[in-house]
Formats: sequence, structure tokens, C-alpha cells
Amino acid sequence: MLVEEDHLAFPGAVKITVAAEIDLATALAASRALEEHRPAGIRLQHNLRSASLSVPSLSEDTGGGGDGPGSGVNLAGVLLFLEAQVTVTPGDLQMTTDQRDVLGQNVSAAVVAAVGNVGVGAPLIYNRLVSAVMAVDGVLDAVIEIGAKGGPLKRFNIRPPAAGMRPKINATDVHVVLRGDRVVVDLTVVVERHGLSASAEAGSALATVKADVEGRLVQALLITPAQLNPATLLGLLPATPDYTVERVEYRVELLDEGLRVNGTNVVVTLDPGQVVSLRSLTVTEETVA
Repeated sequence: MLVEEDHLAFPGAVKITVAAEIDLATALAASRALEEHRPAGIRLQHNLRSASLSVPSLSEDTGGGGDGPGSGVNLAGVLLFLEAQVTVTPGDLQMTTDQRDVLGQNVSAAVVAAVGNVGVGAPLIYNRLVSAVMAVDGVLDAVIEIGAKGGPLKRFNIRPPAAGMRPKINATDVHVVLRGDRVVVDLTVVVERHGLSASAEAGSALATVKADVEGRLVQALLITPAQLNPATLLGLLPATPDYTVERVEYRVELLDEGLRVNGTNVVVTLDPGQVVSLRSLTVTEETVA
């Protein structure tokens, strides 16, 4: 619940926003209590249904034989509905189908609960959301992309567009992908050094470049690309002030299928659930004849 006062724009008025679904009986009781304790000269603006505006019908009365209590709060323009894509690497890649289903449900529930804990007008902090998913038993790693429903999904904090809004996500809008089959890559990267790196001793400079390339790829491959090909890998390694990746060469092995793909730079179509990782990485540079 958010209570707002603006003595300049709305003197003598207090705005109360309830951003949770409550039944009609509770809303009526809350509305009456607010009115009974309202100080003289103060106007209350709220989104609770009041007895003066709505009298419960039989279907809204628990004893009337209808569909049960109706909603007692107007949530139009109050809830910011979200959607999320959660890519999870399980701690055990040999789980049964039932175990994978349970893990997916637990991850979805953790996201819904974490968003539900955000107060009216407060931002949804991305790192807290990730922490909630990482706390689920069986999760080794996770990447979350989230945003307004129907809009772009990103890895960022979400601030409600208005002070009286609250983020909300339904379980049906949490799409969980559990990674499984392992794909390992033996990669060679050919680089050209720039700036201070170009004038540094080759061995130490290339070791620094290798550490950077490995770190960038490990992070990027937390989301499985649709295809493994040279262009995809080059796209994951844009130029830095210290080096440019000139070309890549790789070989692939599908561990769970016991399949080693013959040839270099063979294009492999990947499933979102597959786990792509580097088994070996070599960084070299063009030699001048």
C-alpha cells in the first residue's frame, strides 16, 4: 500500500493506493475504517470499493451461493504486469523428467514470490531476483531476462512508470528453460593487438587477452545461441581497445550423445536447453613472414 500527500498540488487530500487483490468484504471494512478515522478537512482518495458506491450482491456474499466474494479493489493502472525468460543450469545434468519439472516449477514460484515482495512504487532490483532463483535447491546458475509483458526482455532493474504502481508477474508469464545436454568447444582465436597491448611482451599480452576472451565467452554462453558458427562466436567477441578478434576456428563434441563432429567450423544448430562450454581455448596472433 502506498500513501501519498502533495500539499501543493492537492491540498487537504491524501491518496491511498492498494496494489493487492483483496475480497470485497475486506475492502468495505477498510473503506469504512478509513472514513471513520479521517481527520476533519481531509479528503481521502483510494481505489477501495466503498459501501456507498457498491452494495454486495448475492454472488458477492459468501453465503449467497454465487461465485464467491468479488474483488474489492480497482487495480486498473496500478499493476505493472511483467514477463520473464529464465535460463537455468541445474546442478545435476542427469535429472529425470519429473525432477526437471519440479525444478522448473520451483524456479517459477521463486520469481513470482520475489516480484510479489516488491512494494508499491518501489523498483524491482534485478540482482535480488537472480538471488531468489539462485537460492532454489538444485540451481547451479541462472540468467533472467525480464520486462513489461509484451515488451523487450532485458537484464535490468525495473522502475514503475508511476509512483502508485507495483510490478506483478503471473506464473504463466515465467518461461523457464532448463539446460541439459552438454556441448563442448575446442576454440582457437586469432587476434590483432592494439595500443599498449601491441607494444607489450607477446607472451604476457596474449595471456591477458586469453583471460578476457574466456571471461566474455563464459558469460555470453550462459544463454545458448541458436547456432554455433564462426559468425556467432565473432559476434560474442567485439573489438576492445586492446585487441580485435580476426577469426576463430573450433571443433565441437556433443558429450551426452557421444558424438564428435568431424571438421573445423562446422555449423551446429543448438537447442535452448543445451549447455555450451569451452573445453580448451588457444589465443594466437598472425605472424609476419
